[in-house]
Amino acid sequence: MIRPLALAACLLIAGCGSLTSTTAEQPAEAAPVAEAPPAADYLVHGKQQGYEAAVAAQSAGESEWASVAEKWGWAINSLGLVPVDHPDYAEAQAKATEYAANRDVAYQRDATYQAKVEAAAAPSVSSSGGGSTIDAFRSELSLIDPDGTVITGVAETEPPLDCPACIDIGVSTAFLSQNKAVRLELATHLWKGWAIASSPNDPDKARIRLVTQSGKKVGGSGMMGGSMVYVDD
Repeated sequence: MIRPLALAACLLIAGCGSLTSTTAEQPAEAAPVAEAPPAADYLVHGKQQGYEAAVAAQSAGESEWASVAEKWGWAINSLGLVPVDHPDYAEAQAKATEYAANRDVAYQRDATYQAKVEAAAAPSVSSSGGGSTIDAFRSELSLIDPDGTVITGVAETEPPLDCPACIDIGVSTAFLSQNKAVRLELATHLWKGWAIASSPNDPDKARIRLVTQSGKKVGGSGMMGGSMVYVDD
């Protein structure tokens, strides 16, 4: 019985010569997780992007408005990342609304530029035979307003109106009931159609006036050029 007792004693005593103690391995530390930027940084970044868009807008050529609109969009996206429960949320939303209006202006100016390019590239329409130009425009209207619910009629204007060498386009209450962005887009298409039909080589000479059935002017080409299309609020 001596050997079993000696073995048992050896197991109970640390440092037994023929036995070695083992140490449990420590678990590996988890890799640090990258934290998202503070919400305040989104506001700062968005405002910086908005400043850059404003600077670009100040010197933009007519072919550069699409790029300006894109810059405003980046700023709006950054501001949209500010959480609803963050103290900067209200300011971010206010800035986003302001930038969205600026982006819409840039989009409109780009649309006007694109319309001018398309009008200049279109084949000219013969003006012989009296009224062929306005007839060609009526054909364009069938594509713009196929159901005839928006346009009530067209007529060449007589001087001395505030819009020389332009055309009156009658618009319905269905047109007036649309929001401003929709009306402005439609007005731009109408101007483009008239420019293609009447003055493809110099689109800005083509001018439109939008009038209601009572004769009230509600939009059309601006005084600086036919392509400067606007609609009333």
